[in-house]
Amino acid sequence: MQTFAQQLHAIRRERHITQEQLAQELNVSRTTVSRWESGKTLPDIETIKRLSQVLSYNFFTVEGFAEEHQKAEVAEEQQLVKAEDSIEPEKGRKKLVIALAVIVLAVIFIMTGISLNRAPKDEPKAASVCPLAIFAVNESVTPIVDENLGTSAPSFVYQFSVQNITTDITFTINKAAIELQYLDGSAPFYGEYGAQQIVPAFGTTEFTPGYGSLWVGAEIAAKKYSGVTLTIEGIDSLGNEHSVSGYVAFDYPEE
Repeated sequence: MQTFAQQLHAIRRERHITQEQLAQELNVSRTTVSRWESGKTLPDIETIKRLSQVLSYNFFTVEGFAEEHQKAEVAEEQQLVKAEDSIEPEKGRKKLVIALAVIVLAVIFIMTGISLNRAPKDEPKAASVCPLAIFAVNESVTPIVDENLGTSAPSFVYQFSVQNITTDITFTINKAAIELQYLDGSAPFYGEYGAQQIVPAFGTTEFTPGYGSLWVGAEIAAKKYSGVTLTIEGIDSLGNEHSVSGYVAFDYPEE
């Protein structure tokens, strides 16, 4: 599966739109668009909705985005109803009444479902998906020398984008772990990180709705690792425990 950055870059070029033109459409800087396409940052949910509209492409292909995409479609339908109402008042009023009736019925249906499925007070309310998502900024990386990270020998510099993809659930990280697999299949290297290491890496242990950050690491190529897995464990604001992982492969140049 392509990362969001790869999807955005490919679709923008397919539509023959420059980064500058896309930036003007979204009222952001060209540098911001460039950082999205390089995977250094991720736009918020509202901006991803706008990107989908401008480029006529559904970027909500990552698990957890389906609900937000459905909300965007409902909002777009309401805007179309309002536009028609301004052109054809009588026809617009009828459509508005129908739309409001549908919304009221949907709310009643949702509230009824919540009431029927509500767990006892001493049990956590179930969450359909983990609020936290890990995106591999690059699906594979090749060894480089990066003086900014203090690597004097060729090293694999990898990045994971970690983001709360919900609009109303907070996720608190309890533990992060890195597992490095070896090319020869021997037992992998495993390291755990607690709150003291997580806060400097992400800025916080509490990921509020929409909050995102990067995990950056570097491993010396000579150690013959085949790839790295980042796993994050924690609990959401509904009291549910979750574990989510992301993987990046290490690509050795041909000798």
